[in-house]
Amino acid sequence: MADLVITSANVQLISGVVVDSITDIVDITAGMAVIVATSGNTIAPGTASTDEIEVVGVALHDSLAGQPIRYQTSGVITLGTGTEGVVYVLSASVGPQGKIGIIGDVNPSEAMIVLGVGNGSSGIDLHIFPTDAEVQ
Repeated sequence: MADLVITSANVQLISGVVVDSITDIVDITAGMAVIVATSGNTIAPGTASTDEIEVVGVALHDSLAGQPIRYQTSGVITLGTGTEGVVYVLSASVGPQGKIGIIGDVNPSEAMIVLGVGNGSSGIDLHIFPTDAEVQ
């Protein structure tokens, strides 16, 4: 299965709301995971492994490089897509790119970053945490 196809206009903060803002160094589209390097700076998608990054939230709007981006860190976010009970992770397709995929697509030998679980209302209950566990 491929990464989720998210339309920016469908991304909405529903509840939970720890929303922060950061000035990004790359273009970001609403619904993408906001990635920072362990140094604390935002990074270009695909430039680091999951060992060197942290997902801090999911972007709530589109943003160009050098502009602030607001992102949601927990709670319920509508993405316009998502299946109830499915575990969503940072997609590892061609390195971390901020895209959201499903746990079943993670290579068993790769570490993953869990973003949350589909809630059946075209969204995800965000519970972001990294794990070094390999998929079995």
